[in-house]
Amino acid sequence: MLKNAIKKIVPSGQRAKLVQAKGAVEAKVYQLPFVGKKIWQETINKLESKPSQVNIEVTSICNSKCIMCPRHQMRRTMQVMPWELYEKVVLESKQYGVKNFALNGYGEIFTAKKDYKKYINFLFEHIPDAKVTINTNASLMNEEAAHFL
Repeated sequence: MLKNAIKKIVPSGQRAKLVQAKGAVEAKVYQLPFVGKKIWQETINKLESKPSQVNIEVTSICNSKCIMCPRHQMRRTMQVMPWELYEKVVLESKQYGVKNFALNGYGEIFTAKKDYKKYINFLFEHIPDAKVTINTNASLMNEEAAHFL
């Protein structure tokens, strides 16, 4: 799954450069007597086996117009993530044993109105020991949202 995602995200010309860079790093590490090829390969296998964190953009909607944010140049529809997709991401992440999540992207989570609670509750229902990071400009946070978090 991770390799397929990289193929979709990274242009083919860049993938070749990444493979070359990985090869160069591996060649140097293999020369280190205290690391060696076996330990390096075990590390690579572990890293490639599952992601350590999943970032989920619950919404791409934002109420701010920060000058440094590239969000305004995006051509995709500004919307809350479809529920079915969110469920799929969380449940697949659970299968991989992922415990760390960042519920952010270019959007402001509180623009999802009451839905943000549904998204967060679903995550903790299925992965109770998850560690969740939420970035917010807090301009839409009210007392109810603060107590919920």
